Amino acid sequence: MQVLSIFAKFFFRPIIFPLVAMLLTDFFNIAEYIRFIPSVRAYEFGLTIYIAIFEMIYQGILIIWDKYKLHISFIFYISEMDKSDVVPCARGCEGVFMINYFIKLHGNLNRLNKCKMYLDTNPILGSQTRSDYYCEGNTVVWDLDKIRNSCSAKMLKSGKLSLIKERDEYISLELRPKINKKWGIIFETNGFRIDEGRD
Repeated sequence: MQVLSIFAKFFFRPIIFPLVAMLLTDFFNIAEYIRFIPSVRAYEFGLTIYIAIFEMIYQGILIIWDKYKLHISFIFYISEMDKSDVVPCARGCEGVFMINYFIKLHGNLNRLNKCKMYLDTNPILGSQTRSDYYCEGNTVVWDLDKIRNSCSAKMLKSGKLSLIKERDEYISLELRPKINKKWGIIFETNGFRIDEGRD
């Protein structure tokens, strides 16, 4: 939807609206039937009327969309000052990797029905079910429809993800979550990197 918004702003509205308005004005000029408009300015007024109608329709669609959409922010971070696109994952003792995250919901919460976020890890990594997420094989799952009930009044939820290294193998990978529903949802997220390094 963000791409469509940019397309509408820089192409559709300034170019398509006027072109279609010109065609409609040539075909049927509303201004010619409005008595107080001088005939010499009928085309100019007709063009303006059609562009205004298109703009009203466009703004109406935006209002409807704004009520319909849901914005989900799912951000991993080490500290409040470090929320970059890819953050390093902290390594704990005995092969445990930990990363903080927060989930923020804004908009039409009805769109959370059957909405889940997934993080595909690695056969080497495992995790344990917590109050906010559960595991399906090597995939960590957040059920947003259930999580919203435990969010704060501002629809904000913070937590910590722990991944456990289950085999004694070197590991270096970047992980980024995905979501199962896209229509009507603006999903903002980042990733984190697990890198043991080599001696």
